[in-house]
Amino acid sequence: MRLPPKLDAVAGDGIIRLSSEGTGPLTELRLFGDGKLFRRIGLSGSKASFDIQEQELRIYRTVTAVAVDSRGVTSSTVRLPASNSQTAKRGTLYVIGLGVDDYRDALLPRLSFAASDAKSVVSSLTSAQGYSKVVSNLLPSRRIDADTVLDAVQAVVKTATDADTLVFFFSGHGLRGSTGELLLALPNTNVSTFAGGLSWDQLAEKLMPSRARVVVILDACHSGLADRIRVSANDEAAARLLTRGGAAMIVLSASKGYQFSEESTSARGGHFSLAFSRILGKDRPLYDSDRNGFLELDELYRGLKGLVMQSTNGRQTPWLSRSSLVGDFALF
Repeated sequence: MRLPPKLDAVAGDGIIRLSSEGTGPLTELRLFGDGKLFRRIGLSGSKASFDIQEQELRIYRTVTAVAVDSRGVTSSTVRLPASNSQTAKRGTLYVIGLGVDDYRDALLPRLSFAASDAKSVVSSLTSAQGYSKVVSNLLPSRRIDADTVLDAVQAVVKTATDADTLVFFFSGHGLRGSTGELLLALPNTNVSTFAGGLSWDQLAEKLMPSRARVVVILDACHSGLADRIRVSANDEAAARLLTRGGAAMIVLSASKGYQFSEESTSARGGHFSLAFSRILGKDRPLYDSDRNGFLELDELYRGLKGLVMQSTNGRQTPWLSRSSLVGDFALF
């Protein structure tokens, strides 16, 4: 029985030695900077080693590596001790936020806090650490249409470099049509014809050429729709984005499967968005478990899952999906 390859990293005198061993032939070593693949190193034989200068890695906050064997099986991810990775400021954080409370179609019930959740999340992201600057765009929810959303996304995709990160946040109703199409419900969306909605496929198409990391924060499964078949689950939308988007992407969903994303009248916000803003804001030190000043992806997700499950008594479980981003890395 062939086991996955092993990979170890040892640092000294400005050099990191990566050593791998497999029960079959090794083919390559892959290096990821802040989650994105930036280098492939060919390997051969069942044992191999490779030296990397620490200086090469200092433009990244987090560097990880995996070894791959001839079957395409990878080792566990190994984080490299890049000496400057925790202090580097890298790129621009672009934030686009949209929350829709009011709908003209009577079959789409009004939400109470989707718009304020979008405002809160966008505001909390201005305190994200490790970026040279933050550029935010809170879209006007009362008069928004699909073209305006897509134009905003396309403008960032055209501008952003591979050193940047694009965050897209949406809170509102998500719909699924009779033929399986997934839609983001906007104020003029007609539930019978689905006119006036934004297709997740259209959004994925705009995100596809992004050189920047993409983080989609999705809070789109709210209760109250008259016909359950019209509800689009958050993880359905996540799967559609990841398979059709093509970009290096994370999707953070407010709930799993057909769980509803709940709002709290007493706290005046959605449980998920309240938790997100709390983790990035006043309670950041509690969730920065390694005390490095950044919130890694795992730290953020653990915090969101714990807070939301607690505040909803387990009725709502945040969910994380990803494509072409590997390992844990500093995010905010």
